[in-house]
Amino acid sequence: MGENVFYIVFIALMIGVLFIGVARKSKKKAKGAALAQAQATNEDPEIRTGILDQSDGVMDVYIAGLAHHCTKGDVGVFRGRIYNDWANPVDKNAMAIWSNEKQGVIGYVPNAILDEYRLWSEGRKCSCVGVIFWNGDSLRGRVRAYAGALDKSAVTDDMENYATEASEHFGW
Repeated sequence: MGENVFYIVFIALMIGVLFIGVARKSKKKAKGAALAQAQATNEDPEIRTGILDQSDGVMDVYIAGLAHHCTKGDVGVFRGRIYNDWANPVDKNAMAIWSNEKQGVIGYVPNAILDEYRLWSEGRKCSCVGVIFWNGDSLRGRVRAYAGALDKSAVTDDMENYATEASEHFGW
């Protein structure tokens, strides 16, 4: 009987190891597909593949879709919000990034991280501060989102610091 338990445990462990290997391979394949799609559409691969930084109540992400909503005239720092864009005709699951300065949508949370972002933000509208910049051949952007029960003055201070650092970094 003890031998049977050993074999059952051994088989269960082997199945677990196999499952983890398949899951890792699937994740690598998805990331590879995102990189290939980014290269095929001349987009920055980082926009499709990840989060810049994440901590309690704060998440930094790339902005997808800038070329469809912005021009070189929009380069600079902005404040705004990120919200569910249920009316989006292309993607009903999109999370739009709105600029107060432009009074409109400037881009979206990248699809590659949309599920993670939605989980982090609990699907709620978030305040944000971001930067749009020209990298020599196309527009790029990053945004810092604020979610949860954060101290309003701390968020305001962080937004000011983010805007100042971006302005100094890009020489505005």
